[in-house]
Amino acid sequence: MAAVLAAAKGGYFLLDLLALLIPARRLGSRRRHAALAAAVLALTAAGAVNSVLVARGFFAHFQHDALVEPYLQARGIVAQPLRFLGLVLADYARHLPRYALGFVGHFGWVDTPLPVAVLIAYALLLLLLAATGGDPAIELPPRGRLLVAAVVAAGLLFVSASQYLGWTPVGAAAIQGPQGRYYLPLAPAAALLLYNRRLAVALAPAAARAAWLGTALAAASACFTAISLLSIWLRYYG
Repeated sequence: MAAVLAAAKGGYFLLDLLALLIPARRLGSRRRHAALAAAVLALTAAGAVNSVLVARGFFAHFQHDALVEPYLQARGIVAQPLRFLGLVLADYARHLPRYALGFVGHFGWVDTPLPVAVLIAYALLLLLLAATGGDPAIELPPRGRLLVAAVVAAGLLFVSASQYLGWTPVGAAAIQGPQGRYYLPLAPAAALLLYNRRLAVALAPAAARAAWLGTALAAASACFTAISLLSIWLRYYG
């Protein structure tokens, strides 16, 4: 799925590397694990090439702002990588709440947010499920967490870089363009970093006895979807 996603949105190609979390013993032999690693690296390289080609086509056909020069911006990143990294960190420090709201639900031309109570409730539910909703029999070792953290961090950097190249005027002191929805593909990987196996094991017996829990989660999902559709309808058609 990561490879298919990268074919459409090239900047997420590093998600392919998460397949390397599969231990060799699950594949039966080291030879199979080596074949998997080779295939993953090949897909990752293909995704990188696809990302460049898609970006070139986009810039050539859709970007008409004379102040936006992707190639000059790219040269600036190469010449001053620490300055660009500083811009990225400053952007997340300044706009993280806005990106978080957009991640949960900020529709249309980023002008149709969900009610605040719904945003908070949904965000808390996502955090709770990320921390406790995994299989208690699965444990992510420190090396695996390091790989996931590196992929997520690189994904955040690529999102910022894409907007810096494609939407930010040359020499600007801030990155322009990121939206919360751009981080949705990174969410499953980020959820792995929040997963707490001890908490999941402690809650597993109670969750198994709570036959209503699955129904409640499904109902909550349906309610959030209905509220989202209603918000869009009232904004554009109501």
